[in-house]
Amino acid sequence: MPDSYSALIKDELLREEADFSSLRGRSISVLTAAGALVTLISAVVAAASGAAELALPTGARIAVVLSLVAFIVAAVLTLIINKPRDLVRPDVADLVDLAGQRWADEHAAQNTAALQVKEIEALRIANKSCAQLLNEAIILEVLGIGLIGVSAAITVLALP
Repeated sequence: MPDSYSALIKDELLREEADFSSLRGRSISVLTAAGALVTLISAVVAAASGAAELALPTGARIAVVLSLVAFIVAAVLTLIINKPRDLVRPDVADLVDLAGQRWADEHAAQNTAALQVKEIEALRIANKSCAQLLNEAIILEVLGIGLIGVSAAITVLALP
């Protein structure tokens, strides 16, 4: 029976580590998109401000500014997701102790499982935080895209 518990705990640890990596990877995609959209919007605004006939109506300007803010905040959230985190890991001294004096201990599997459960707990806390920030970043990107659409609509409607 302890072997099945051990396998379950090991599988859970692998899943949590995979989720952690996946969340960080997806956040990089959000960051890339936000950066590209900020750059594109900035270029369009620069071009529009250089041409008098392309002056944006006030409502469109507000929408552009709000979209830029949304994209920038989304980018900041993804950077927070990717900042180094202090995850609970077994101390090297504990590992040395387990590998040395306690290797033949009758409770070795249980001690290993206890260390892995601590790692699972830390990863679940980190994953929950990362998932929440990623969700907020995606919502802000959707908002930013919607605001760019509003800006374009206002601009088109203001044309003679």
